[in-house]
Amino acid sequence: MTCLYKGVPGRGLWATLAAKSTNLHFLPSVIVGLKARLAQPCFGSTIALKRQTLEQIGGLQAFVDRLWDDYAIGQAVRAAGLQVRVSSLTVGHVCMETTPREFFGYQLRNARTIGGIDPIGYFGAVITHPFALAILAVMFGAGEPAVAMAGFALASRVTLCDCMRRRFGVRSNYWLLPLHDLIAFAIYFLSFFGGTIIWRGRRYRVQADGTLLQASQ
Repeated sequence: MTCLYKGVPGRGLWATLAAKSTNLHFLPSVIVGLKARLAQPCFGSTIALKRQTLEQIGGLQAFVDRLWDDYAIGQAVRAAGLQVRVSSLTVGHVCMETTPREFFGYQLRNARTIGGIDPIGYFGAVITHPFALAILAVMFGAGEPAVAMAGFALASRVTLCDCMRRRFGVRSNYWLLPLHDLIAFAIYFLSFFGGTIIWRGRRYRVQADGTLLQASQ
């Protein structure tokens, strides 16, 4: 059994932006993936399984060096002929980032994790950044259609915020939406370049199979 999770902002701008990333990108994408039967998630926020099952899939030691250890646990359970169910309960993940370094390090790690699990799907996720794409089009001289698309994208984001508020009780500062969407696109773009992540202050290089090797600082 696993649970969806929502972002709960701590104090400050960076914690607020981190919670928005969870609530306006990650959570809606997972819900769509589940409804379309395209996703087989297992979330590290909550994983409940019997000790017998854990021993059957090799124990936690089998996943100790994996970047996407939670996803790998879910896949191992499925490979053992069992099912992974997503609970109707939702837990809160408190975002505590206080500096740009902490924020960007965590977001890049998440982005590269998702990209490593499903490279094709992650590449196609560019369509989830319509506001940033419209702004780029404006910068390259697309004119009024691009401006209209940017306005429509923001209006859609406001609607999504309202849906998240009604369904999960998460609140958003609407004035931060343009900033958040531009930063989210920048992180998405940067995630395709480089193969390292920061985890608890240490830099690791991600291997093709998702295992981690500590990189030189």
